[in-house]
Amino acid sequence: MKFLRAAPLLFALVVALVGGSSSAAAQKTYTFKKGQLVKVSSKLCGVINNKWTPVKKSGKSYVIDTSSKTRCRSLLSPTALKKGGLSKLPSAGSLVRQNAQAAWVSDPSGTPPILKDIPTISGGIKGLFWSPGVIDAILAGTASASQCSEFFVGATDGSSAGAVGCFSLQGVGYAFQNILEGGGGTCYMKGVSKNSLLNNGISVTDGSLPDGSLENVFVSPTGSQDRMVKVVIGGFGGGPSQTGFIKVDSSSKLTSAGLQYAYTSWFCEGSSATPNNRERVTVGINGEYTYSGVNSMNQMKFSNEIRGFLATSGSSVTFDATKDRSSETRGEFGTNGSFKGSVSISNDNVLRAKVFDNFGSGAHKQYAVSKFTGTGISSFRVPQSAVKDLFDAFGSQAFQGIFEYRADPSRYVSSPSSTLGDSLSEVDFNTDAFYQSPASVTPDFSGQSCSADAEVTLQMDFSSPALQQVAMSCMSERLSSMSFCNSDPMIAQAFQKYATSCGGGGGGQQPPT
Repeated sequence: MKFLRAAPLLFALVVALVGGSSSAAAQKTYTFKKGQLVKVSSKLCGVINNKWTPVKKSGKSYVIDTSSKTRCRSLLSPTALKKGGLSKLPSAGSLVRQNAQAAWVSDPSGTPPILKDIPTISGGIKGLFWSPGVIDAILAGTASASQCSEFFVGATDGSSAGAVGCFSLQGVGYAFQNILEGGGGTCYMKGVSKNSLLNNGISVTDGSLPDGSLENVFVSPTGSQDRMVKVVIGGFGGGPSQTGFIKVDSSSKLTSAGLQYAYTSWFCEGSSATPNNRERVTVGINGEYTYSGVNSMNQMKFSNEIRGFLATSGSSVTFDATKDRSSETRGEFGTNGSFKGSVSISNDNVLRAKVFDNFGSGAHKQYAVSKFTGTGISSFRVPQSAVKDLFDAFGSQAFQGIFEYRADPSRYVSSPSSTLGDSLSEVDFNTDAFYQSPASVTPDFSGQSCSADAEVTLQMDFSSPALQQVAMSCMSERLSSMSFCNSDPMIAQAFQKYATSCGGGGGGQQPPT
């Protein structure tokens, strides 16, 4: 009887032990395909039922991590581009989207001009970067020692931001100008995939649209067959006609590569048998975005790259400003020189830009660390920057300065006490690999044919009002005249006069960019 009384207790203990073990063993396990498992804050997120879910390792598989419910929310939905495809991709100009929650290093007063407006700013370039009278005195040969000392950058607070400030913003602007021009094809194709444009500027001349919808033409096709779309473009700014091809990766190919969307496009001018532009875009299941493009026109060759992560903002997809982003651009201009720029953007709204150009009068090397604001290139402003420049034409001594925009006196001025200048020690012109060789571009259009077979052919007439609106939208996301420092006649002449007016080096040569 004693045994019988003890049996229930013993049985309960055994059930508890075995039952607990069985419960753990019964917990559902998961395995993931390429791209479906990523780390967020050093912990894992996996795709379960088309949603990012916190997971943790369990033997050779994974189980749901119930200790966290929020860490995967920052990741782009693994099906975010399934319906929209190319039309949902953000413009390249929104790469410079500020993180609204990041803190400032300092708080300069006043609102600086938008970068794209600087070439035509009221008062001219000299009024934006130099104290009154400095440029005029150098041109007239009457500059004082104090005025001469401000030409490159003033040493005292409130003096001229000078050539160092001017070339700093120009370097950033010129780098983005190349990137935005190279990615122009993506913007136009993004804008034309709307059913309202069918027979309103766009017509189908061969083949058929997927499910009869223009909005599906750049969406990833199911199965293993890529979709090839041919576009014939005319009526665009009086230029020659263009033929383009957009190859959208199939669902099967995307799955194998760990991607949720990808396409390759190339364009051919007139009757040319060789493309002059190629772009490749991929978006990982976790939102990792890569863009690469190459362009060849006459004696000019360009290559561009963009890397970042995408996130959802309301109903739109945009670059994730809480994560770092980067871009690279390289250009060769025949016998006239070369340019390359490397831009990295951190989540604290700091932009680091390397520039190395070589035009005629010698090489110019620059490193700038800038604070910026804006939601895209159309609102991009630089309130504060630290920069160092090395102009071969002016000796081996680098010019270094810190400047910021101030409402009074409504221009960029020297701000030597700012701690932003501490960042300039990050780069050494003599040892950093970026500055050891000029830009080199070798366009490769192998595998891209100007007579490729297509599933559907679209005729696009950009003289139509509807497509003109698309063109205007894309043009607003581009930059022009970003060589505003040395292309300004007065500034160019001041560089030539500096040696005789101020006794400086350079032999009257103008620094490039």
